[in-house]
Parts: sequence; C-alpha cells; structure tokens
Amino acid sequence: MGNAASDGSTSAASIFDAAQTSALDKIVSEQSYMMSDSVWVTFFTLDQPLLDMPPATLQQFFRPYAHNFARNTVRSGNFRMLIRHVTRSVRYLSPPRHHADTIVTTTTTVLATESFHVINVLCVVRHFIKHFIEHNCEVVTLFATEGNSTSSSTDNDIAVDFLDALLLLLFDAPTEDTYDLHLEGINLLLVLASSTAYPSTSMSLHPTLLDVFMTHASAPDERGGGRPSQRADDLVKRLLLSYLDQLPAPRMESAAAIAATAALPPSTTSSWDNVVEFFSEIQVFPLADRSALLLLVLVTASNGGGNPFRKALATLADRDELSMVAHSLPFSHVVAVLGRNIHIELHATLLYHALLLNPSFRDALCRPVLPLLEAIYMHTLSPPRLYTLLAVLLHLSENPLVVQTLHQSQDHQTWYQERYLCDLSAASVGVLVLCRVLKANLSVLHDSLVQSMAMALLWNVMQFAKNLHPTATQSLVKLLAHAAKKEQLLRPSPDEAAAYLATARDLLLCIQLGCTPRLLPANAQLVFDVLNGLAMHPSEALRDDIAMVLGTVAYCRAMVDQGDDEGDGDDDGRMHDLTMEQVLERIQGGCKALAHSDDDVLEDIDFDDLDDHLEQFQQDDFIKEALAKGVDLRQYAQQIDRELREVEMESITQYVAKSADIVDLYNQVQSCDDILARMQEMLLGFQADLGGISDEIRNLQNESIGMNVKLRNRREAEEKLRLFLDQVYIPPTLIEGIDDGDVNDAYISYLMILHSKLAYAKLSQAAPTSLGIVPATAKAVQQVDGDLEKLKLRACAQ
Repeated sequence: MGNAASDGSTSAASIFDAAQTSALDKIVSEQSYMMSDSVWVTFFTLDQPLLDMPPATLQQFFRPYAHNFARNTVRSGNFRMLIRHVTRSVRYLSPPRHHADTIVTTTTTVLATESFHVINVLCVVRHFIKHFIEHNCEVVTLFATEGNSTSSSTDNDIAVDFLDALLLLLFDAPTEDTYDLHLEGINLLLVLASSTAYPSTSMSLHPTLLDVFMTHASAPDERGGGRPSQRADDLVKRLLLSYLDQLPAPRMESAAAIAATAALPPSTTSSWDNVVEFFSEIQVFPLADRSALLLLVLVTASNGGGNPFRKALATLADRDELSMVAHSLPFSHVVAVLGRNIHIELHATLLYHALLLNPSFRDALCRPVLPLLEAIYMHTLSPPRLYTLLAVLLHLSENPLVVQTLHQSQDHQTWYQERYLCDLSAASVGVLVLCRVLKANLSVLHDSLVQSMAMALLWNVMQFAKNLHPTATQSLVKLLAHAAKKEQLLRPSPDEAAAYLATARDLLLCIQLGCTPRLLPANAQLVFDVLNGLAMHPSEALRDDIAMVLGTVAYCRAMVDQGDDEGDGDDDGRMHDLTMEQVLERIQGGCKALAHSDDDVLEDIDFDDLDDHLEQFQQDDFIKEALAKGVDLRQYAQQIDRELREVEMESITQYVAKSADIVDLYNQVQSCDDILARMQEMLLGFQADLGGISDEIRNLQNESIGMNVKLRNRREAEEKLRLFLDQVYIPPTLIEGIDDGDVNDAYISYLMILHSKLAYAKLSQAAPTSLGIVPATAKAVQQVDGDLEKLKLRACAQ
C-alpha cells in the first residue's frame, strides 16, 4: 500500500488507535482517495491530545509518514485533498462575520467540527509541511498536484484558500477556549513561512509558500469590490495585539508541549538561524512570543513585488496621538512590554525592526533606554546579542528629543555592579556603559562593528551633553587616557596601536562636543575631570586633535589660579588649596565667560554692508578686466595654487641652504636668552634688595614722626606743669628769708610771695595755671598747705 512500513523503515509505536493508524497509512500511500471517502472521516476524528505529547515522540512517529507522503502524493494527490478538508474545518470554526456565507447553511461536508479535532489535524499537517520544507520539496507544487492527472498544474488556489482560512481564524482575539487553536495556527504559519530558511538546491522557478503568502496578502479583496486587501494590516495588528496582551497558556503543560513540538535538533549557536529553531525554547507566554516571531519573519522576508507586512508595520499609527485611525496601536503599551523584555533577543529584534520600518516609534520610545543599557551591560562580551542591542539604541539616539530626555531624567541603578549609581541621568548611565563596551572591545572583542556603533552612540549622546554625572565624565576621561597610553606603548606594533589611536581621537571629538560654547556652561564637571585627569602633554599623534580641548582647559585653569590669592605661587598648590566646590564654581564661571565671548563674536558680525562690499569688489579694475576677458576663475585659481606651491618649494630650498646659518643664529639666540635670564635674575635680586631698603627707610621715617609728636607733647606738658609748680612750690630761700631774715624791703617781698601762694592754695575754682584742677583739692597743694601755714605764723611772729 506504500505506507510508512512499506519502504523498510522502522516506525515508532503508533500514537493512534488501529483505525486511525490505518487511515494515516492510506493517506500517505500512492492510492488516491476522493473527498467523500471514509478514510478522511476516520482521520479527522483524532481524539489523542497531540499537544500534550513529548515532541520527540511526535517527531519520531511522523517522520516516516511525512517522508512517504512527500514521495507518494505526487501520484495520489492526497495532500491536496487533506488541505481542502482542513480548510473547510478551519473556516467552520472561524467567526461567521469573516465570510459571506456561513458554512453551516451549505451542503459542504465538514469533517472536524470540534476545535480539539482541528488542532490535532493542524498539528499533523504542520509536521508534514515542516518535513517537506526541510527536505527541499516543492511544497507549492504539492498543494497543486491533482494526483494521476497528466497536466502539471501549478495553480495555487488550494494554498491560497488554506492561507486565507488561517488568517480569518487569527483575526479575532484569542480566548481561553481558542488559545490552543490560535497558537497552532500561528505555529503552522511560521512553518509555512520558514521556506526561506531552507533554500532549494534546484533551479526551480516555482514560488515558495512565503511568496504565495505575500502575494495573497496584497491581492485585492474580491468580496470587497476589488478594493485593496487589508489582510496584511489586520494580521500585523493582530500579532502585535497578541504580543502586547501577554496571555499565559491555560495549561502550562500544554504550553511546554507546544513550544517543543515544532523544535528542530538543538542549534549549536545561541542565535536562531531559522524560524523553527525558536520552538526549542519553553516560553511562559507562547502565544505572545510566537506572534512576535511570526511578525519578524513576515516583515524581514524579501519579495520582488513588495512586502505588504513590512508596509503594514511602517504605516502603523500611534493610537495615543491618532485615536481615530483604524490601523493603530497605543505605542505607550508597546514601549511598556518591550521595556520589560528587552534583554531577550526576540524582543530586542522586534524593537529594532519597529524602529527601522516605522520612525514614529522613536518619538514614543524613551522608556526602554535604561533596560537596553542594562542588557548591553549584561551582554558586553557577546557580540551577536550586542549587535542588535547597539543597533536599537543607535536608532533611538538619532531622535534629538529622545537624547535630550535622557539628559533630564534622574534615577537609581542597582544592576551596575562596579559601583552604586545614585541620582544620575540616563545619559550618564549610557556614557558609563558605552565606555565599558569600548574598553572591552579594545581589550577582548576587537570588533570593528561594535566599535563603530558604540562610538556613534557616544557621539549622539554627547551632542546634547548636559550636567553629566561625575562618574560618567571620569569614565570618559579615563578611557581617553587609557587609549592614549596604550597607543604610545604599542607603537612598535602599528596595527594594534592604530585601534587605540582611532579610539582616542574619537573620544576627543566627543569631549569637544561637550566643550562647545552651546553646551559648555552645563559641562563644568566635564572640564573639571579633563583638567584633573587628562595628560597635558599627550603624544604627538594627538596634539592637533586635543588643541581645542586644551584651549578650554587652559582658560578654566587660569580662572581657577586667578581667584586663589592664598596660593604659594605653585600652580598645583593653588588648585589643591581650594575645595572641589570652589574649583567647580570658578570653572563654571570660566565656562560661562567662554560661552558669552563666543556669542559676542557672533553678534559683532554685521552682514548689512555685504552688498556694498560685493559692489566695490566688482568695481575693481583687475576684477573687471578678468570678467571682461572671460577668464576661467577655476583655472586661474589652479594657476595661483601652482605658483604658490612653486614659491613654497623655493622658500623651502632657500631655508635648507641657509640651515647652518639658522642653526648658528639659533645658538646665539639661545646664548642671549641665557644671558638675559641671568640679568633678569640679578635685577630681580637688586629689586628685592631695594625693596628691603625702602621698607627700612619708611620705618625710620615713621619712628621719627612719632618721636617728634612725643617731644612736642612733652614740651607743652612741661610748660603747664612749670606754671603750676611755681604756684605751689616753696623754695628754700623763701623759708630762710622768713625764718631768719631781717624785716626790711626784701622781707616784704618774701611776704608777698607767701601771700600769693596762700591765696592760690585757697582757690575753690580752677585757675589758668592749675591744669583744669581746683587748687584747694590738688594733692600737691594739700601736701604744702601745712608748711605755708607755718611760714604764715612765723611771719606774724616776726
């Protein structure tokens, strides 16, 4: 009969009962069976739960049947009959609104009216078609084969009807009852579309099932009056909705079986080279993952007539912005789901193609950036995964609004293992991760694609650099210093040194972006770290590249040194005497000054008189003569350029001829410079000595002025004291004259003096000579008052 055992192969133990096994043997044999034959009824009543069986058992059981079926159906045409019955059953289960005439009301025979029967038959068909594709069978030809017919018909009407039935089944949202049916339909479409993974070795011009699928999806809808078909739009939208819903399987054991039934032998690589390999992974949400995978297969497939699924994804609108558009989805929901799963390669690849085909996604995709950076951090040493993640992030960074948003957000990151990251922007995290990738690529990967994408990302981020975290700026400067140092060490090996030199130059360009006048006021921290960490005397290969950065750094360094009045004259000492906050404050002032000076230069440019200058230029006699003669300005410019080169070469020749004299002159200049330096040192010493003498003279002058003031004050005090003492002092001559003198004219003068002193001692108010003191209360007067009274009594006794 030509069944599985007839070719001598050993079949696995049957998973069907005897009647169903016999029916399967007949179907795969060379014998043709009409649509009404009972063998189809028996086969379409499979009650075994195929989706719950181990995948290895199913593969081993169906392999010999599929092999014989591929060989015998060319004669029997039974595969075409099988597909027609499956199409009728699937249409019967699809919602009535998707077709004009409900099958229930017709006389068409439907063999499977229960969903679990249809699921089992679809599972069997999937195994058959997968075997056909793997062994390079012309599957479309098998769909069109009429059995023993002498014509070689290649009409694909059966294939089109079958695909159309599967699409109509999938257009509605899955429920718990239809979950397995939807999942098996997507699995079957994946296998049908996987023909590109097994290119035929023959030169057959027959189209593949994927080609038929593409053509059918873009064909006009006959029931819609010839209007453009919406199949591609509806399928893309349905697949994305199934992906966004993230519905778990009603039975977890069934989900594991579904993920395993379509598995090929394990791949030797971590990436999937064909669409069926993905089924070897057990997923928690199989319907969402298979939907995303089918969408990727469809949008990446090439077709000479255009890819309708790619166009459908490209024209998908954001429902958050355009709520009235039918072909739309909420991009914010897409962002949320992708952000949670971006570390998985399938989701990252889906995001990449969404960005590539639909630029509108970039405006809504700011949230997945941090998960993307985390995934890049985790897969730094895995180039295949790294390619996709870097490409996705590169597409996102092409939108200036996205990059500007990254510089504004603040967050904590716990996944970065090198250090705890607190209160830093997503852009700062990006700089950290990208510097880590670049360093790993220089040391381990040596991948030019990783290098170019990571550096392009860093360039895009630094174009809007603003208030980067110190950890990020330090990482950037340290990587630059590392690359410059390695370039110098590896100069004996030019090939190895070239990579480090190119990296150092690119990093300098990124730093220069942050030092432009537009961004400089917001990047004082970057200038501070460059000032502290960048070698001020780089290698000769980097001198031209670092000129702009060094100019900015030198200006800010001068601003720091200028404000430090307590320094000891040493540049390093000045900066170290300040706190970091003070240094940052002064660097901030320097950055603002540079930015304002650049704005002033731009404001000073006046284009109002440009027309007048052009008119004056045109009136020049030489210009007028050249224009009148029709001189070719290009040739004239080339001639001038040649003459300049000739003059330059002549000048170089003369310079070389006079090189000995120039060297001698240089030596003389050096000697003069040394002499002048010594003279300067002597003059500085003499100036210092003169400064010391001047200080001493100034001190003497100050002391002289002080002594003069003291002398004048003492003389004034002495005069006043003398007058006071003359009134209270009793001279010895007065005492002797009154005690022992004769009473005569001299005695009378003594009495008058005594009387004057007694009267002065009795005064009750200050006198002009009493220094502002009442004489009667003065201590000196009280001391001599007794002596005056004694002299008075003595005079009376005389």
